[in-house]
Amino acid sequence: MLKKILWATTACMVLSLAPCPAFCADNSTAITTSSSVVSGVGGINADMLKKFSAAKPYDGKINAISAQNLNELSEKRSVLQAKDKFFTTKIDTGAVSDQKRSGRCWLFAALSMLSPKVVEKYSVSDFEFSQNYNTFYDKLEKANMFYEMMIKYADRDIMDRNLRIWLKDPISDGGHWTFASDIIEKYGVVPNYAMAETVHSNNTTTMNYVLEGLLRKHAAEIRELAKQGKSVDELRQVKEKDLSEVYSLLTMCLGEPPQKFNLRFEVKNDKKDKKDKKDKKITESKFVTPVEFYKSLGVNLSDYISIFSNPAWNYNEYYVIENNRNMYDSKDLPMINIELDKFKEAAKNSIKDGEPVWFAADASHDMDRKLGVMYEDLYDYSSLLGINTKMPKKERYLYGSSVANHAMLVTGYDEVNGKITKWCVKNSWGKTPGDAGYFTMYDNWVDDNVYQFIVNKKYLSKDVLDLLKKTPVVLPEYDLMRENLNK
Repeated sequence: MLKKILWATTACMVLSLAPCPAFCADNSTAITTSSSVVSGVGGINADMLKKFSAAKPYDGKINAISAQNLNELSEKRSVLQAKDKFFTTKIDTGAVSDQKRSGRCWLFAALSMLSPKVVEKYSVSDFEFSQNYNTFYDKLEKANMFYEMMIKYADRDIMDRNLRIWLKDPISDGGHWTFASDIIEKYGVVPNYAMAETVHSNNTTTMNYVLEGLLRKHAAEIRELAKQGKSVDELRQVKEKDLSEVYSLLTMCLGEPPQKFNLRFEVKNDKKDKKDKKDKKITESKFVTPVEFYKSLGVNLSDYISIFSNPAWNYNEYYVIENNRNMYDSKDLPMINIELDKFKEAAKNSIKDGEPVWFAADASHDMDRKLGVMYEDLYDYSSLLGINTKMPKKERYLYGSSVANHAMLVTGYDEVNGKITKWCVKNSWGKTPGDAGYFTMYDNWVDDNVYQFIVNKKYLSKDVLDLLKKTPVVLPEYDLMRENLNK
């Protein structure tokens, strides 16, 4: 969900747009610098600058800090030294996968959530789904959703706020839980060998750039046809032609999804046959469809509920964000907002019963990505820099300093004297960071940075489930939660 940005490229683009005195046709308009400070009402004046300079840190501190990474200087050693790998309750979800240079964390976490079902049903030691398979259909469905929104907003001014939301980011990698569950229920799943990753699924930047350009070109054509008086049915005929181009492009970049595949496993040998000395054996060939494979797991993803704990919203309320989905013919993500204690209790109940928990959090805050540590106030910038950087979670969200921007999987917890002190997290950044890709999330980090859990409804109390009977509060398309998780 984290949007990959080529910072160097962006910087070059910005610099290329800046006027240069050497190439100005009229030298009188060239940008010049002056040693004098122009002051005015509300501006920075010379007296202010003198005061600022007088209050600056001593040279030794400036020299030390300017030569070192702020995180390395401010990271609390006491937290790192006290970290251990023990969890009183833990689910085996297998090896960690790697989303590489793509923003598909939400999909990787969802498929990791299903992996134990395959391990249990087919008696395999480990299993990984094809993320590329579901990525293909996610992109195709997002393109269709985009075209439908262009038809819906065809009469809007080009600078309309809702229209700009879609034109700004028409087909990003990001998504929510329901983006994954809807795609899985409609198109099924396949093993990773049935549709392997490609250069473009591992690094989506260029593919997305081309897709975005194609979709925006099609959007302009749809809007022009709407101005000419074409009906919705006629515009949808054009949309079908546009989708065919998208399908072809996705096929060239990601490969074409299989309609059927050979389902085979290397399974554990129960050794009932004493003559068979092998520890593992290969199952017979069996061709199935992706939907058949998904249904064989006995999972009903519609039983899983999205619970939030966001202090910026009213607790014990039911919310949806307008048009927050990747499939046009699906429903917007339902969100129940509850107090933190109920929120964490539901996650604990799920893990205790052997079901991992998909979650969304602010992964840009107090996380050591190399060591895999998530601890509130892990970086003490205030003491190091002499400034106060602390803000409550509510204000951080409202003022744009914090929002859910990464999805992972909770696979365990450590309970000491009846209180959970830390949680075990399966990430999707490969096996190098943390403990072979698993992170340690301390409970205080959950309080300030986790916004969403996905749990089976059987782990929720009746009063929480009854919130779904209420008429939902509809949040606008530009709500912060949609704008950031969909990156």
